[in-house]
Amino acid sequence: HQLFENFAVFVGLFFKEPATLLDYLDLSTTIFSVLSANETHRSYLDFSEELRVGYENESQNTNSENLLPGPDKIFDFHFFENLFTKKVILIDQLDLNLGGVDLKNSLNLGLVKTKTFLNQYINQALSRPEYITASLAFLKKHFMYEGTIYFSSYSESSKEEIKHLLSLQDYPEDLRRRIVFLTEKVTEGFYYASEKIIIITDGDLFAVKKAKIQKQLKVDLDLFAEQLATLKPGDFVIHSEHGVGEYLGLESLQIGADKTDFLVLKYADSDKVYVPVYKLNQIQKHADANAGLKTDSLRTNKFQLAKARARGSAKELAFDLLRLQAERQSSSAYAFSPPDHLYKEFELAFPFEETPDQTKAIEAVLDSMQKPMP
Repeated sequence: HQLFENFAVFVGLFFKEPATLLDYLDLSTTIFSVLSANETHRSYLDFSEELRVGYENESQNTNSENLLPGPDKIFDFHFFENLFTKKVILIDQLDLNLGGVDLKNSLNLGLVKTKTFLNQYINQALSRPEYITASLAFLKKHFMYEGTIYFSSYSESSKEEIKHLLSLQDYPEDLRRRIVFLTEKVTEGFYYASEKIIIITDGDLFAVKKAKIQKQLKVDLDLFAEQLATLKPGDFVIHSEHGVGEYLGLESLQIGADKTDFLVLKYADSDKVYVPVYKLNQIQKHADANAGLKTDSLRTNKFQLAKARARGSAKELAFDLLRLQAERQSSSAYAFSPPDHLYKEFELAFPFEETPDQTKAIEAVLDSMQKPMP
């Protein structure tokens, strides 16, 4: 017989000590089975949170006619925690989708990509900083009472940035203990609902890093064969001592008891220079035959004078650079502040993996910008 609406809620208030089912069983001989344990526990936590929020809202409502005390006076919110200390069997249904194929060949654990999971609750039209903030706020709410959050960071810099962003969300201590930073690099994150586990990579929050395709430079150790392969009769070459000449081809000459191959170079007034192949490093291809260049003369020192002028210009340039560097070192200028978290987020949004040389160059530029010199 129903005395009045929701009368059952008031019944417990007539007893000095509330009791639960556990109080009426012999716990030494009882084994509990909890079906769909994860889902049941999650529903239990959601229900307790709903009651707590509802009571707080009613308490702040001056027009409320609610006469009940707080939910903790009516319900035992430690029931599950106490249950887990007893002899208990937790049963969860493993969601397997065989798809009509042999179990030995296919097993679907129901994993959902982290981005797919987050995008169900986060507006994808948000800017990147807003999306990151919204994602971390959602994770705080979703994993408030149970579950584990794993982060796989691309670098120590991204790991520190994630820690900073988490600190802005004011995660409770219990949730912070359930956040783990993996030492392994995971290429793509996923969410596993059955165990309430999520793995989040840098690509899920910032940008997916793509490895640049490294062009493999073909190194031909046979430099002699490489030089000869590119030279054709009529091409123009530069000799380190004689200047621009025209390549006529290879010629074998008997020198004493030995026969040696020579590169024949033609200069002005039909003068020729014979360069033995083992001194091939003295010449370098300058232009093709159709360039129509004028060859240097072996009877003048014009090429040597040109070399001397070039050497002098290089020396003068070196002194100018040294003087400029000295002026920079002795001058003062604006020193930029160290990179902040906005810069870190911008850096992590770069969609490619930096090469070691690029990383070194970036660090050198940042270090130079923070110095009080031009």
